[in-house]
Amino acid sequence: MQAFGVPADHFEIDLTIARGLDYYTGTVYETAMLDHPEIGSICSGGRYDNLAEYYTDKQLPGVGISIGLTRLFYVLGEQGYLNDQMNKAPADVLILPMTDDMGAAIKTATALRESGIRTQLYSEQKKFKHKIGYADKLGIPFYNREIITMASEDSGVNAMLFSDERLKGDFLTRLRAHYHGNTPVPNDSSKSYLKDEALFAYQVKIIRRLADQGPCVMIGRCADYVLDGTENLVRLFVYAEIEERINKVREKGYFPEEDILKNIKRIDRERRDYYRYYTGKSWENLENYDLMINTTKLSYDDMVECVVDYLKMRGILAK
Repeated sequence: MQAFGVPADHFEIDLTIARGLDYYTGTVYETAMLDHPEIGSICSGGRYDNLAEYYTDKQLPGVGISIGLTRLFYVLGEQGYLNDQMNKAPADVLILPMTDDMGAAIKTATALRESGIRTQLYSEQKKFKHKIGYADKLGIPFYNREIITMASEDSGVNAMLFSDERLKGDFLTRLRAHYHGNTPVPNDSSKSYLKDEALFAYQVKIIRRLADQGPCVMIGRCADYVLDGTENLVRLFVYAEIEERINKVREKGYFPEEDILKNIKRIDRERRDYYRYYTGKSWENLENYDLMINTTKLSYDDMVECVVDYLKMRGILAK
């Protein structure tokens, strides 16, 4: 219990508890709401070694629980916590461990919860794609290309025009993108809505709207500049040495071997120009960021530790 940050005064050993089902073979437990003792147990279960033998020849010991959702929803309804305006995601943050060692993930989850941030820890040993899919199902706020989709829907301009960070001042260049998607380009002879500044303004609107809705993570789109001055804003720049980047691209198979370095440099140049055009600042200038992390020699857990330690230093997370 200590590893999960559960204080000793939050549970007690009671040898008088007895469950009514005979398949329990070890420890049993019951959970109650101290402020509402009248509703009884809301979560109960225990250890069973032989239950699976009813269905298979294998011995599959386990631990099970049952949760009284009806009782919980009754209390939530009485206290006014159930309404259509609330964030429907069960957590503000979902932690996805990248290694078999859960220690760093548990520590991070505990720190976030102590700071009042609703946090869920993914504990299954699944492929990363499956974990990301789970995050999508939960509706955890994490925005990357979603900003493009929202800006397209809000403006009526084809998402292809937002889809990269290349500056395209020429209308004919933009017009070609129109025929690759289903979103029609508005009928405006001035074409003012297709200018770089107009497209960026659509994204700014979406970024600010998302930030107003609550804690979230945004990738790129000059969000650090757009949200400058926002309370508890953390501007993070994650980078790696060139050889490490080449190896990562090679593993993903994004480009032929002979084109890897050329494309890395091209993408860097386009992002650098994009950032300078809209912010007037250098994309790689350390003064633009609160924290810069070189990931070349760090594991995912190490990076998480760096971010958590910084948030504690800033007072955003409880120490």
